[in-house]
Amino acid sequence: MTWIILGFQVLLAILFTLAWSWIKGLPAAIHKRQEQLFSQQLSKELELLKISQSQIQLRKIEKFIDFAKLQQDILTNEDFKRKIAAKDPKAVTRLRELVVELGIGLFFFASDETVQRYGRWKTESAVEGADPFELLRGLGELMVALRRDVGYDETSLTSDDYLRMFITDWDKMLARENA
Repeated sequence: MTWIILGFQVLLAILFTLAWSWIKGLPAAIHKRQEQLFSQQLSKELELLKISQSQIQLRKIEKFIDFAKLQQDILTNEDFKRKIAAKDPKAVTRLRELVVELGIGLFFFASDETVQRYGRWKTESAVEGADPFELLRGLGELMVALRRDVGYDETSLTSDDYLRMFITDWDKMLARENA
């Protein structure tokens, strides 16, 4: 009988030791499970953020390209320039609509610095008798700022590089202005 009692005591001690080990490891297991769930949730949110950022980046690029096309029209489209100069109501209305639409797009997608630069350039370009050379240079600086906003933070391009793309005699104009 003593062997049976001793056997039960040993069995009880083993069960107690196993139960104690399990209870002792329970907080670590719960913590590890919570850590795994948190890691999964964080990965999911990061993935959604990446998708959202890439969609915003695409919208940003679209708006910046629209802005560049409007500026190209203003600089190079002779028919459009004639209509604006003649105050053709349709052309003037279209220009105003584009400027407002693009301004809103820039407000939401461009950096603070670029939005402020656009506001200054727009104000300066509305002043009658403004220096056209300075307005062009301001436009070039604005386009370089937009380039930085798209992701080329370390760009070495300048406003002159942009303006050379559309104004074939830009270097002559620079030499004349600097003389």
